Amino acid sequence: MEMNFCRRCGTPVTHIENDTVYRCENEHTLFASPAPTVGIFFIDADLSTVFAVRGRDPGKGLLDTPGGFIDPRESVEAALSRELEEELGLRYGDYEPPVYFASAPGTYRYQAEDRSVITLAYISRLKPGVTLVPQDDVADVKIIPLGDIKIDELANGDIKQLAHMLQQKML
Repeated sequence: MEMNFCRRCGTPVTHIENDTVYRCENEHTLFASPAPTVGIFFIDADLSTVFAVRGRDPGKGLLDTPGGFIDPRESVEAALSRELEEELGLRYGDYEPPVYFASAPGTYRYQAEDRSVITLAYISRLKPGVTLVPQDDVADVKIIPLGDIKIDELANGDIKQLAHMLQQKML
């Protein structure tokens, strides 16, 4: 991620240390920290997983894990629960308690800006009879066997890394 202007005063910034620390002419020091995101892999007994088809850019039409950005003053767990209800109509009792799987850094390109993200991924199972209802920014839902996941059809680098890790661990 590259910063060009100070978010406090709007003046140009310069790198002062690697790619993460910047300073503006008014001596404001800024840190380019990644935005936290959360996603989930619902794995069934046949080792298939649920992917959301993105309904909007960035990555419209590509596959993504259900999930999204963590809001200020929101825990990772609360964000995951909120995102699953917003995107798939799921309530907490519709799935087994999520178990942390792994994290991966990535870049989220939005309106010509690259935003650094760190995605925390979880694994869970849907309870029998649960219906997934695509809504919000999800156009459709696909259930794909782990061995059939095509990494180049996934929306972002962090999700690609996580799906690859999942394949390595479970296949």
